Amino acid sequence: MLSQVPEQAGLLYSQWLLDFAGVKFGTESESLLIDLVRFIVVNVQPTNEVIHSSTLQRFTLIGHFIAHQKHQVHKSWVLQALFIDWLYYQDQSAESIMLVEPGMLLIYRSAQ
Repeated sequence: MLSQVPEQAGLLYSQWLLDFAGVKFGTESESLLIDLVRFIVVNVQPTNEVIHSSTLQRFTLIGHFIAHQKHQVHKSWVLQALFIDWLYYQDQSAESIMLVEPGMLLIYRSAQ
């Protein structure tokens, strides 16, 4: 999804993903988004071609998840998973900047 779906269709596919995972906004199932965001940040490492293309980006998908959450407690936990967990994640590889990239791009694009 994060390597082939165009950004214009991203919201449709993200809603499909949430329906498939059983996440309903406004219910306790929103807590699944915390693990989903952690998985996206730590395990999805896009190539340079994907980053510079018009495909759905990680920060756009995560921003959609955050914007539609109804429980403030779950929203704060998702933000913690996005911004604080990568500080404590021990990855010695050269791609460790990719742990910071979704959060920083979300801040940058939201401020524009």
